[in-house]
Amino acid sequence: MERTEPSTKLSLALGRMSRRVFVERIAKVASAPLAALPTGSPTPRDCSVLAGSRIRLIVPHPPGGGYDRFGRLVAPLLGQQLAARVVVDNVAGAGGTVGANVLKTAPVDGKTIGILNSSGMLMASLLGGAPFPDPRTDFALLGRIAPTPQIWASRASSALENLDHVRAIARKRPVLFALQDIASTNFAGIVTSTHLLGIEADFVSGYQGTRAMVLALLRDEVDLISISFDSLRGFIDSGEVNPILQITPQRISPHDSLDGVPILPDASGPDPDDLQAPLLGLMELGRVLAAPAGIPAHLRECLEQNLFETLNTPRFLQAAAAAGMVVAPRSGAATREAMGRTADDALRLIPLIRVARRRAHE
Repeated sequence: MERTEPSTKLSLALGRMSRRVFVERIAKVASAPLAALPTGSPTPRDCSVLAGSRIRLIVPHPPGGGYDRFGRLVAPLLGQQLAARVVVDNVAGAGGTVGANVLKTAPVDGKTIGILNSSGMLMASLLGGAPFPDPRTDFALLGRIAPTPQIWASRASSALENLDHVRAIARKRPVLFALQDIASTNFAGIVTSTHLLGIEADFVSGYQGTRAMVLALLRDEVDLISISFDSLRGFIDSGEVNPILQITPQRISPHDSLDGVPILPDASGPDPDDLQAPLLGLMELGRVLAAPAGIPAHLRECLEQNLFETLNTPRFLQAAAAAGMVVAPRSGAATREAMGRTADDALRLIPLIRVARRRAHE
């Protein structure tokens, strides 16, 4: 296969431009008055204690990525809902663990909340080893913003144009994936989906964030990446990467790049090990808003109800659609229930992932 060197400057410029346009669009949305709540919806609990406050919204990843975009979409709208000033604070490091630990140890006064990768943190906690925060016990889960179904993507100029091509390559050698680390959702998703598809995989870890993994793909250092659709949308729109598999029970988005791209249940066939359901459950946990554990009940209820109202207003949904972001708000109660159920189901994935982790270290 001929190797070509793409222009990384184009990718970086697109990233900067997309973020500028995104922030401008959100500023316009936030300046409009709040719409009335839907008829019959519950009245949000009184949050007058937070009115006029500065509320810190921790985003545990650098500016410009998917988590940052969600944070900057939610912050002004939730601020208006609470009559407060919600300020995004990017606290990056260790794949989101640094920011998560800052949130975990923050004061329980309702003035610090954050966006978490709940599926990645859950898998890290279940696998044990390094002391990762546990989303079940270390935080008060306030609600889900969006699931994080992954897609496999190849470099648009590579010979891997679809899943059949990947299967053909896999009959000759392991398929090489880029990773941030082996305690990530991406790793769990790749290990489980390749197992279900009967594809042998190898991994190159240590890439710091989505951009680094995409650039590794564009430089032909790896064959494939597996990242959330939202995070790859800009690179798909620029024609640099090509979706070839959706790890989801249904199509992720109406975006035309997904036309004809198979979803995992259809591509993998029968599942004798019963691993498909827990994998798809992990993808559904997604990006959640949380406060530190131990926050007083009245503040937790106030925040989660006002958050749920914010995420279901036409303004938020329209702004997300305009930004090309896939959202599916879930209440705090539903988020906590899904977390417990998925944690139980995900135990079936642990033996497979532990074997793959040992191979990745060899």
